[in-house]
Amino acid sequence: MTGAASAMDSLVYTDEERAQDAAAERKAARQYIVDWMQATQGQNLTRRLIALLIVGMYALMTMSAIALSIAALWAEPATATKIQASANILKEQIGATWDVVLLVIGFYFAAPHLDKFVGVVTRRRPDK
Repeated sequence: MTGAASAMDSLVYTDEERAQDAAAERKAARQYIVDWMQATQGQNLTRRLIALLIVGMYALMTMSAIALSIAALWAEPATATKIQASANILKEQIGATWDVVLLVIGFYFAAPHLDKFVGVVTRRRPDK
């Protein structure tokens, strides 16, 4: 009788069992991230350098585009057109790198919620 009852019970996947399994999966995923962070601690300097380079490049392009746009106001018309064209090229590249900058900032300041950042960024990509 006990065997038949346990066999019937195993055929039905209840909401409680589903919730327990989901909680176990979330716990395992969190533990994986913690283990990964501990295992790769030696790479922290490299991660910071990469983040600094990406954010620094973004900041440099932004400041350069602003400076060029202001300089175009004071230049002769023929030169101003070329300066403004350079600023426009930089502005296009700024837009192209924003997604990467957003991911880097999200990784450092909101790592537990990075899945939300990645979802937003991948949905915004025109090539996807």
